[in-house]
Amino acid sequence: MARKFEPELLIEFLQVRMAIEPVAARLAAETASAEAIAQIEAALNRMQAAEEGDDDPLLSDIAFHVAVLEASGNRFYARLRDLIVAALHTSIKVTNQLKGVRLASIAEHRNVLEAIVARDPDGAAAAMHSLISEALVLVRKFAARSPEL
Repeated sequence: MARKFEPELLIEFLQVRMAIEPVAARLAAETASAEAIAQIEAALNRMQAAEEGDDDPLLSDIAFHVAVLEASGNRFYARLRDLIVAALHTSIKVTNQLKGVRLASIAEHRNVLEAIVARDPDGAAAAMHSLISEALVLVRKFAARSPEL
């Protein structure tokens, strides 16, 4: 994932995320412990700190997505951590560059957290789907204009 790669590879990775992360958010809303939810909230707080220059924007965003995977309670999802971390390093950087921003949307991430806290599985899945869908649309538009990232 460290090499410069084609948009199609990033699109395929985002498709994998679409298949995994909304379901992980759904499961987190259904079964996450208070401690697991606190980890998601801590990651969101890190993202907010990153906006003020007090944390790393990329690492805090990754921490959020990893915390949701772990909060799902599904051991197989939690074991995808290394794959997701490695791929998110590139994915987030590229999609933020395409959006022309350095930071992720805290509001969209907060929507995921709030649905998990409210124990709203459908809302959590929809919020995570929306978050990833935005990145997928962006990369597809870019891919139509450029053969390489």
